[in-house]
Amino acid sequence: MLKTEYHMNQPTVTAFSDALVDLARFLAPRLSVMDAILAMEGPGPSHGRPKHVGLLLGSTDPFSLDYAVARMLGVGPQGFTTLAAALRKGCGPQSDAELEVVVASPAGTQAAAGGEAVELLRHVAPPSFELLEPENLAGLHGRGWVRRALRAVQPLLRARPAVDEASCTRCAACIRHCPAKAVTMGPAGPRFELDRCIRCFCCQELCPRGAIRICRPWGSRLIYGRPTGRA
Repeated sequence: MLKTEYHMNQPTVTAFSDALVDLARFLAPRLSVMDAILAMEGPGPSHGRPKHVGLLLGSTDPFSLDYAVARMLGVGPQGFTTLAAALRKGCGPQSDAELEVVVASPAGTQAAAGGEAVELLRHVAPPSFELLEPENLAGLHGRGWVRRALRAVQPLLRARPAVDEASCTRCAACIRHCPAKAVTMGPAGPRFELDRCIRCFCCQELCPRGAIRICRPWGSRLIYGRPTGRA
């Protein structure tokens, strides 16, 4: 199945994250490796910025690996929707207390668990790492009327794709890759049917000229701010 078909079949962030976790559980890899020697921050994959981290990470459990990297960046598991889905399904560490880490370097090997493991991870983490802003309210914590009210106005806070007409070459890559068929070509460039758009942002990821950006309403920026991972 194509990546775009996955997006269309699982059109919400929560559903897509659940599907990724289910796929990882089904495949059950014996070893997961994350090459973070040269990482990427910002709006990848086409237009991210290379970031030297100098780490090679691995685990026999993919969810533990993701959990460790999140904590290394100073982010809780609820800060990443796939980790939040893994927690709901009982996959991987359910808290810092269940985390075990071994760090090997030319200076020697260190092992730690629980809170000490988090401190060890932050010791080897990059000084800063730019994280993308969330696209929806799935990551908000808490319950009650505030959460319900925010979900009621979520359509007004949702990010949307926007095109830079000066950079656009009308190549139609955004049209070909849109799983929701929400993009058409107008006289001035691509047009986005926001009622059909599922906010997968394949158009932004795959634009060869970087002519599509993610536009966030002021209310979204007010709620979320600009997250940056810190060691």
